[in-house]
Amino acid sequence: MDKGARYKAHIDRADLLLDLGRSGEALEEARRAIGVDAEQAGGWFEACRAFLALEESAEALEHADAGLARSPRSSWGHRLRSTALSQLGRHPEALEEADEALKLSPQEPLAMRRRARCLYMLDQDDAALAQTDEAIQVDPENAYGYSLRGDILAYLKRLAPAEASFREALALAPERADLHRRLGDALRRQDRHLDALESYAAAVSLNPADKKARKGFRLSAEAIEGEGTGGWKVGAALAGTAAVAFLAGRWWVVSGSLFSAAVAMGVLPKKRNQARIQERERLWGLWEQIRKHDG
Repeated sequence: MDKGARYKAHIDRADLLLDLGRSGEALEEARRAIGVDAEQAGGWFEACRAFLALEESAEALEHADAGLARSPRSSWGHRLRSTALSQLGRHPEALEEADEALKLSPQEPLAMRRRARCLYMLDQDDAALAQTDEAIQVDPENAYGYSLRGDILAYLKRLAPAEASFREALALAPERADLHRRLGDALRRQDRHLDALESYAAAVSLNPADKKARKGFRLSAEAIEGEGTGGWKVGAALAGTAAVAFLAGRWWVVSGSLFSAAVAMGVLPKKRNQARIQERERLWGLWEQIRKHDG
């Protein structure tokens, strides 16, 4: 395999590993690419990406600088440098780099989103929303634009439109645990705790290590517990034999046998409520797992 082919193989493997979240391995592949041809900017930029994923911001900035020394008109490089500066809390400089990236690639949605995030971090919220909407118009099939818009709207406490943005993002990327968590946060802040539980449960199912989703689930479950008989009543020892039934206009936790009797007597429509009960049992089962895991 010649030098060019070896370099490309390492770059392609680093890129794939980063997409899989295997940042440490990606960094090793980027270093191998640099070893093959240190004068190419791509290896330095891939290493920068890996350092950003590992939250090693100073090293990321050094590698962005090294890449830009080799390719000073790379919009990608300026975007990466902007991200590294943001991680370091150097937000005005990050915006300057984002401006340069967008100047070099005026129709690049990634550059637009990077600039929007910089504006957001500098509390220039209206400008950030405008830039985000422009990015969405250019790239309407990308979930990141809707997610960023949701983040900004949630920060501004415009929770209903934030929720709508997160739902649009999830329609495009239902496998992203962070989007389910963000939607859960928006719902919880609107006191829609049952809906929030469903979103947090989806987030934890996709990423059991998501501590923020587990915390959100706990907060919504505890809020529901606190409502007592005025709404939900959740027993600390709720097990698989318990169920939740809708009686007299309210949700109650009852035993499985009482629920079955209620269905038999015609108090509860059988098919519709059985499906809902199964879902609620799943949610509360997860709640028990989270409480046992987190103490």
